[in-house]
Amino acid sequence: MILDYNEVNKILDSFNNTSIKENEPLNYTENAKLPIRYFTLGNGNKHIVVTAAWHSNEIITTSFVIELMQYLVNNNYQFNNLKIHFIPILNPEGYLINTSAIKRKLPNKNITEYCYEYYKKFKYDALNPNNQVKLHQLMFEDIDYTCISSNYNILRDKVQNILYNHPKGSIIDWASNGNGIDLNSNTINKIVSPNEYNKQATYNNIRLDIPSPIGYPGNNKDINFTQEIEILSLKNLLESLKDNIYGYFNYHSIGGIIYNRPESNDNFSTLYNYLLSKYYQTYTNYKVIRNKSNIITSVNDTLRIKYLGNLLIELSPMMGNPIGVYGDINNYNNTINSNIKSFIYTLSSIDEILSTTNNLLNNDIEKSLDIIDSKKLILKNI
Repeated sequence: MILDYNEVNKILDSFNNTSIKENEPLNYTENAKLPIRYFTLGNGNKHIVVTAAWHSNEIITTSFVIELMQYLVNNNYQFNNLKIHFIPILNPEGYLINTSAIKRKLPNKNITEYCYEYYKKFKYDALNPNNQVKLHQLMFEDIDYTCISSNYNILRDKVQNILYNHPKGSIIDWASNGNGIDLNSNTINKIVSPNEYNKQATYNNIRLDIPSPIGYPGNNKDINFTQEIEILSLKNLLESLKDNIYGYFNYHSIGGIIYNRPESNDNFSTLYNYLLSKYYQTYTNYKVIRNKSNIITSVNDTLRIKYLGNLLIELSPMMGNPIGVYGDINNYNNTINSNIKSFIYTLSSIDEILSTTNNLLNNDIEKSLDIIDSKKLILKNI
């Protein structure tokens, strides 16, 4: 179930000569020059974009996208007038770092039991935020930058320098890219005070004001601020598809939630996105979160305001990045299977979602949202 960087690439190689085609990489990472691999299915004029591993400690997102791609190929799925764009690992260097730590630790252990123990300790850390010693980090305190292959010496050196300033074992929390920058926070809109520490309960012993495993936005107060290459590559793809994007499914790891926010000032976009999220909810039963504020605090916020159909989907109801979600096989299987069904159901219904949205535009926006909430969706055999 837990796939390291090399194992993922072997599986991605297996899509050669299938209905899913590999395109030229979106780009290459700064330190290890790893490709940001990119695949497509179909040739329609309506585009759907799928990303995983924004945060590299959210490895279940890559597991899901790979299983989704395999399911679509094995069942010969094609969607009318749609072209699907898959980016299984948006953050390859971070994924390499995190899964190298996992594989160094786990080869000789019962993986499911170890992951469940990690889940329990991660949960304890979340419920006891004032404890500076984190139990989930102690489980990996003997793992450091040397878990990374010597084939990636530049990346190894950078990780060594970053980890020097953070607690032992915090490599397991690595969500950033190889520069120690949190991709979702890497925006000029993310304000971080000098010497501020991460305010998320589980990670409050990791600093935000310097490159770190999680949370550091980069030097976003500098007049020469630039975004990381991973984000720029994604934004270039989205911009090339522009007005023909009808869904951007941005997968994250834990919560069992669909974030439909921030809402746009455009009524069509607000109604379409909300209806899209309700269709996606059908097989997952995830809670849909609305937010009327247009306040931007992350890269995801900027993308959800700009492009139609943007949903941020938190996959697993079970917490514990990166391995806690693998501590219960039933949780894992249900997460994967329900999201595959919801994905297929939603994409099969795009034309219906569009026509319903247009029909609702004559109503007051709140009345339209109430109508969407009352709409009974018909389950399909998938």
